[in-house]
Amino acid sequence: MRLQIAFLMALLIIFPAMSSALQDENNDLIEFAEGLLELLVEEDFDSFAAHFDEQMNAALPVEQLAQTWQGLLIQVGKFNGKIEEQSLTQQGYDIVIFLCEFENANINVQLVFNEEKDISGLFFRPAE
Repeated sequence: MRLQIAFLMALLIIFPAMSSALQDENNDLIEFAEGLLELLVEEDFDSFAAHFDEQMNAALPVEQLAQTWQGLLIQVGKFNGKIEEQSLTQQGYDIVIFLCEFENANINVQLVFNEEKDISGLFFRPAE
């Protein structure tokens, strides 16, 4: 019985510490992703693409990234700001999704990060 109580006491101490560490890591990732979103908004495509992994570099060269962003702006208008963000982990990838307000529509900007925190995916989807 004493062993069980000691074990439960240890869990009560360890879990909040682990939860706090995970929350800090999540906040760091969101802050990092916010900086990347700002690079897109400022149209600093070279700096943004410097965070691509090899597959993203091959799939979306800087020139095509610029065309994609500028094409999005033609469709939805000027970027007005970030409304909210969320983060999740799927299949070993960390994902940050920003709900962004543009002049004519709200768009989810999704950044997918590998274990090294390089960008492995970039998606622009209409908000639901």
